[in-house]
Amino acid sequence: MSNLRKILFWLLCCLLFLIPSNVLANGVNVESRRTSIERDGIFGDFQMQGALQHGNTNLVNLGASGLFGFRKTTLRTQHTVFAFGNFSITSESISLKRNIQNSEMGHIRYNVKIKKWVFWEVFSQVQADQNTFVDLRYLLGTGPRFVPLRIGGHLMVLGTAYMPEYEVLNRSIQRPYPSDLSFRKTWVHRWSSYLSYRADITDQFVFQTTTYIQPRFGRFRDIKAFNDNVLTMQINDLLDFSVSLGVGYDREPPSVCENDECRKLKRLDIGTQMGIKVKF
Repeated sequence: MSNLRKILFWLLCCLLFLIPSNVLANGVNVESRRTSIERDGIFGDFQMQGALQHGNTNLVNLGASGLFGFRKTTLRTQHTVFAFGNFSITSESISLKRNIQNSEMGHIRYNVKIKKWVFWEVFSQVQADQNTFVDLRYLLGTGPRFVPLRIGGHLMVLGTAYMPEYEVLNRSIQRPYPSDLSFRKTWVHRWSSYLSYRADITDQFVFQTTTYIQPRFGRFRDIKAFNDNVLTMQINDLLDFSVSLGVGYDREPPSVCENDECRKLKRLDIGTQMGIKVKF
């Protein structure tokens, strides 16, 4: 690679880290997307994506995502429905276009206000991720959402849901799980809970941390967890700049065999990101 191509390549990589991503290690931080929907009527955003990841995917990620939704508030209640999706391409070497893999995700969610601090949610998600050898993951969920703290610039949210999950793993998976599951196609039932805290540090800077924990009914040590920490600078009504750190954990990942070599997927995925988001 010539010096000019090296310079252009690393400039591209630096630019990628100015672009946000909300999906890491099969975790989806729904709470971070809610920051765009604190108003009635039609809302949404669009963003190009980039990420540097370490774990199962020590790669550079490129992609795009968008959100669209609607909220209506009446004297008695409030209805909100929104959907967002993500598509990304991951490669060990962008310049050589080698080992390119895809990841896709779509999520839709509806919630209704029961009381000032109690909501009920229903959601569904479909996902595929070649990086972790998931051909298809489909899930449904429903449960309450609580807002125990909303004082000044501080907001705390708790949520819990029953979440059945259907998963189809890639044919490269030879030993799907170290537990009682022995097939590439599995149907399990999980308990999904989350805790989110948001602090408006100043009029421009907002910090938010969210943790999801998803144990499996019948085998609670088969647990998936995800934590996302985001510092956002609100440039204006249309643009946000953010810096984030995400950590994903899978207690019982599957094992994969390729070219007569077998390995167990790593339990931990870590990603750091910076980005610019356009809202409407």
